[in-house]
Amino acid sequence: MLNRVLQNRWIVRLVLLLAMLAIVLSGIDILGGSISPSATRARDYLLPGVFLALGLFSWALARPTVPFAISKRARSITNWSALLFGGAVLLFWGLDVYSAFEDAGPLALLDWPLMLPFPLAAWCVLRSALNLSAA
Repeated sequence: MLNRVLQNRWIVRLVLLLAMLAIVLSGIDILGGSISPSATRARDYLLPGVFLALGLFSWALARPTVPFAISKRARSITNWSALLFGGAVLLFWGLDVYSAFEDAGPLALLDWPLMLPFPLAAWCVLRSALNLSAA
């Protein structure tokens, strides 16, 4: 049942749209940060890096076959990486959302950098878990 839901073309299109949005926004943020005259720190690239990785994992898992996996082992490594990365993002971002929700209440739901990772991370966790169980 869950596998059929995750293969629905509208859900896949929504995930691809969110993945594209995450990749474009992170690219703009990284380019804007590298051009600015102020001194940048490595942690300034943490949020765009997480968005970029989530976007790439989501894009790769939304395809019928993992595009850059040429062997079973590479597919397994990709699925495990997406599962662990998505789980870590859900855990740590969940703590951040909890504290933001405690401070701002329901207005925290309007903060897109805070909310964008959730559907992508949930997609990575669910889709890679289904791919691993089918393999």
